[in-house]
Amino acid sequence: MIATTSGSLNSMYPALIIALSNSAPYFKSLNVNSATRLLQLFTSFANPTFLLADALGDIQGSDDGLFTNDTRVLSRFELEIAGRRPSLLGAAINRDNTLFTTHLTNRPLAALGEGAIPQGVIHIERTRFLWAGGLYERLQFTNFSGYDTQLPLKLTFAADFSDIFEVQGQVRKARGEMLAPLVSERGVELSYRGLDAQLRTMKIEFSLQPQAISQHQAEFLIELRQGGVAEMYIDIGAPETGTPSRERSTAGCRFSAGCFMTISRSGARRPAPICSPSSRLSSAANSPGCRAWPQSIAW
Repeated sequence: MIATTSGSLNSMYPALIIALSNSAPYFKSLNVNSATRLLQLFTSFANPTFLLADALGDIQGSDDGLFTNDTRVLSRFELEIAGRRPSLLGAAINRDNTLFTTHLTNRPLAALGEGAIPQGVIHIERTRFLWAGGLYERLQFTNFSGYDTQLPLKLTFAADFSDIFEVQGQVRKARGEMLAPLVSERGVELSYRGLDAQLRTMKIEFSLQPQAISQHQAEFLIELRQGGVAEMYIDIGAPETGTPSRERSTAGCRFSAGCFMTISRSGARRPAPICSPSSRLSSAANSPGCRAWPQSIAW
């Protein structure tokens, strides 16, 4: 998948040109729905920010990452529960490529007191969207076990600020300078000064205060009562200042539809369009056959 800057196609994507050339004779026969979908796809290609991750929502290096203006500003972002990756239940991207949701569950956990929390009783919903060059994520945890528990959570992250040619395998003769990270109580700021003297910065901010935080990872301990629900919001590269919150994510989500695309590298299906409470949230809101907006996503 590709993203181009200022609406111009990059010469490194000849496969897209070939695909368009081969399919051009059939464009005149498109129905209204197909033509609308094609226009949405081309609009996504023309935007400067895109995300490539796996079905769990993790960015694991290689070709994965959050890209802005042809630079990878987030090269690693991985979630662990009690030192292990959670199990995947299912993942989906809405038809507009603007909202990604994955459903995960726990491996076995220790309970508070006697006994243990078995596998598959903690539901984890990971929802994210892109807006104004930033990545907004919500983690929601639901305890379906018969015990109170503490959920050890770790997020590992990195920003290599590689340009898109480097990500594709090209080797540069010289690179810029990685600057010293700034670590605060609820976030990390990673910076790079390129050979063009431009400063590129990536901020990662959390709504909850980590128990431990460094330039590479943040560790949390989520208290979950029996039948309880907990949430955490994460803003990455957000232009706003302040602590991530439900209110800030809600505001961003309502304006994000059609602006950027979120792409799952593998394993994610594309559901029917979502009928959102606000028509500004999804251009598919008035589409025939759209499904009901899930309460868990309507923040």
